[in-house]
Amino acid sequence: MSGRFVLVLAAACAVALPSTAAAAPRMPKSVEGLTDCRVHENHAGYRVLIYVVRGSIGCDEAVDVVKQGLDVPGWTYYDWTKVDDDAFWTDVWERSDDGAVIGAVLQVNQGRPPPPVRGRKCGSLRMSAITYRVTVRRMSCRRGRALIRRAKGSNGRFAGFRCRNRQGQLFLEHRCTRGRRVVVARYVEGE
Repeated sequence: MSGRFVLVLAAACAVALPSTAAAAPRMPKSVEGLTDCRVHENHAGYRVLIYVVRGSIGCDEAVDVVKQGLDVPGWTYYDWTKVDDDAFWTDVWERSDDGAVIGAVLQVNQGRPPPPVRGRKCGSLRMSAITYRVTVRRMSCRRGRALIRRAKGSNGRFAGFRCRNRQGQLFLEHRCTRGRRVVVARYVEGE
C-alpha cells in the first residue's frame, strides 16, 4: 500500500468514528441540584452513588440501569475514567432516544469492622492463606473453630446456626449465631 492511501484511510476513519470524549454527554462538575437516587452497596465493599443528571427518568429506573451494567438495551455506557481524568464521575449512561443521562460515582467503602465480640478468645485459625482470630461465647473453642471451618463462605443456615460473612476493604468476618451462642472469626488488616 502506498503511504498516501494509508494517510487518506486514516483520515477517513478519524472523521467517521468520533472519539469517546466527543460522543460523550456533558457532565456537571458537582452533584448540586441533581436527583440523588440512592446508594447501591455490593458485597465487595464498594458503594455506588447514583444520580439522574438530566431527562425524565425516575430513580427506580436509574438504579435498574446501573445494576444491569454495561450492555443495557437503549442506553450507551461511558467509562468516565477514560473520558475525563479530573471528573469524579466513574460511570455514565445516556439513553439513545431522548438523551436522559445517569451518572454514577464508585466509592470504596472502608468498612470498619464491627466492635469486637465479648467472649472467650480462642487463638487463631488459618483458612485460605488468611489467619483469623476466633472468639466464642457460650460454646467451647473447639466447637466454635470446627463450626467456622465447616461454615466458611456460607450465608444462611448451617448446622442450626445462622451464619453470615461480611467484608470491607480492611476486614473479613465470618459470624455464626444460634440464640446466645456466638462464634466469630475475624481478620483485620494491620492487627
